[in-house]
Amino acid sequence: MNEPTEQPGMWPPKPAGPNGPPRPTLEGYSTLVPRVSTIAILVWGGFGIDALSVLGTAISVHQPRAATLASALGVLYSLIYLVTAFVYFVWLAQAVRNCNAIWQSGRTIVPAGAVIEYFVPILNLFRPYKTMRAIADRSNVDEDMVGLAAMRRQVGWWWALWIGTIILGFAVLGITFSDPTNVSMQAYAGMVGLLADVPMCLVFVRMIGMLSRAQQSRYELLRGVNTFSGVGGA
Repeated sequence: MNEPTEQPGMWPPKPAGPNGPPRPTLEGYSTLVPRVSTIAILVWGGFGIDALSVLGTAISVHQPRAATLASALGVLYSLIYLVTAFVYFVWLAQAVRNCNAIWQSGRTIVPAGAVIEYFVPILNLFRPYKTMRAIADRSNVDEDMVGLAAMRRQVGWWWALWIGTIILGFAVLGITFSDPTNVSMQAYAGMVGLLADVPMCLVFVRMIGMLSRAQQSRYELLRGVNTFSGVGGA
């Protein structure tokens, strides 16, 4: 991804001219605001299923038959997780396309690269954060940068919690596999992981909503600027 050449999040855009940056084209833009609700439903739905699965594991200490239900819920949670990941990556790719449409520097982020970097070892420890930070910078519409600062904080908390939950997840797996027959230990470990997911889900959903609404606001303002200047709008 190429870094922007102007001040991150600059608003309003610099005037177009012979020596100035090109006016945003707005081509390829698609609103993401309606997708926020879908992502929120999937995230909290998955969380609820996971909570029931952990509860089933805890009950199975005294009611062994509950283990079957807990296992089935665990499988369902895994399926919902995969669907949520797919929907998120679709959102991410479009958010990147939107940035390319509403950013004036002419420099672009590659949508496929923004997704692939999640699956590349080492790179996935910092590149997704930098990409999300760039999305926040390129979606700003506040001259005083207050909104941009809020989005950057949200992105920072999201990534810190994401890394934290991954580390905790490995710890929970280690505890689980260290003694597969100790159901009580598995239940406690699951509860700890579940509690850690609460702030992660809250911050993630809020971040997605903030960025989606910011992009929409920037698009609508730019469309008005382009229409007024004769460049044309979508």
